[in-house]
Amino acid sequence: MNKYGLILIILMITFPVDAQVIVEKANFAKGEFTVLIPKLVDQSTDQNEAVNKINQYILEYFDIESFDPEQVEDFRWTELDFESDIKENIFYFSFSGTYYSAYPNDVSESMFFDLQTGEYLPYQSISFQSLFSLDGYLDFLNQYWMEGIKAEFQQAIECAETEPYCSFYDIEFDINALGVTANLQDDCYARVVSASKPR
Repeated sequence: MNKYGLILIILMITFPVDAQVIVEKANFAKGEFTVLIPKLVDQSTDQNEAVNKINQYILEYFDIESFDPEQVEDFRWTELDFESDIKENIFYFSFSGTYYSAYPNDVSESMFFDLQTGEYLPYQSISFQSLFSLDGYLDFLNQYWMEGIKAEFQQAIECAETEPYCSFYDIEFDINALGVTANLQDDCYARVVSASKPR
């Protein structure tokens, strides 16, 4: 056997070529509310240990014994839905819903899993400011934010006849396919004069 044949065998063992992992929706709806939980299925085999490990994690997280609603005695979620994707051997899903314990809890979370090992991958959110050096961040603010927002603040102060709770630097960033959006934090103005808030 030549070295290329050996490499191909190693790749086939490491990355199963026949694995066809898809995401199914286990439907726990009881009435008008959507209640969906993700379940991974390898269409080529039911012996995919990574898929089984991820599914077990999901069951434990949602505090259920099975993806079959008929086999779950005490289901405590409502208005539960999710989005998911599989790319480059990573399974991602984000969900939001309400969990009922002693009182209702709104839950929203994103999860990542390695499809080769089944391991949960802790999500690390990098703040927008961390993408810059301090000088680069201040240059960004001066070029794209400060000049316009100072004029907006002046108009808002005249409109509301009061100073805002926040400063020019209390900013929330959103990075998306269209670029970067910067907005003032929501609690800058008292609700009664929030119509004056800079846009």
